[in-house]
Amino acid sequence: MGASWEIPISTEQDSPAAGLITSGPFRVSRNPIYLGMIVTLVGWMLLIPALLSFIIVIAAILNLRHQALEEEEYLIRTYAPQYEAWAREVGRFVPWFGRLA
Repeated sequence: MGASWEIPISTEQDSPAAGLITSGPFRVSRNPIYLGMIVTLVGWMLLIPALLSFIIVIAAILNLRHQALEEEEYLIRTYAPQYEAWAREVGRFVPWFGRLA
């Protein structure tokens, strides 16, 4: 993502965003970094199988989903036709799930 990496979403005019990125890992997932975090957390939960691990993983997944939805609102406002076309083809986290209708 290079200069486009920023948390939280910045709406300032001088934001370093370099446009909508749809190449690399973004060809198969609109949120590959979040997907990697989820996979890592699930792996951690499998290594430490406890109720607390499960609760932490579920809370993290819900939080990441919420963040992804906020980012999608911004991207739709900023790159409406291009983003919507891409989001119809690529899933939110995994390729076959979470595409825009």
